[in-house]
Amino acid sequence: MTQSKYKGTRVDEARGSILIVSGSRRIRFTLSRRLQAEGYDCVTAADGEKALQKAATQDFDLVLLSIKLPGISMMDIPARLIGDHPDIVVVMISETAHPQTAVQALDIGGYDYVTKPFDHNDLSVRVDEALERKRLILGKKKASASSAS
Repeated sequence: MTQSKYKGTRVDEARGSILIVSGSRRIRFTLSRRLQAEGYDCVTAADGEKALQKAATQDFDLVLLSIKLPGISMMDIPARLIGDHPDIVVVMISETAHPQTAVQALDIGGYDYVTKPFDHNDLSVRVDEALERKRLILGKKKASASSAS
C-alpha cells in the first residue's frame, strides 16, 4: 500500500472525496495535486455542467467551486448540488475578496469562501474543517436515527 505525504495516510484510504470545479486548468491541476498529496481523492471539472454530471455518477464529500464558470450560472450550481446531494459541502472560490461576494457565496449554499491567490495551508485547514463539520453532522443524524428506532 502506498503512503501519501500527509500524516501517513494510505492512498487507498482517502480522507475524503473532493470535486474541484474551475474554468482554469492550472487551478484544477494545482489544487488536485496538493489535495491528493494530503490524502484526498480528487476529481476535476472545467464547468458547471460537467460538475453536475460527475456529481450524478460519484459521491463527493466536498466541492471546491469557482464562482466564475462558463455555462450554468454560479447561482444554480450549489443549489442543484445540494438539492441532489444534501450532505455535500460546497466551498466557493473567488478572485475577489469583496465582503458582498462572500455573503452571496454563502447565501447560495456555500459552507465557506476562499479567494485567489490561495494560501495552500489556509485552504487545507478550511477543507479539513468543512469535512470535520460534515462528519459531525452525519454522526448526529445517525445517532438520532438510531435512537428513534
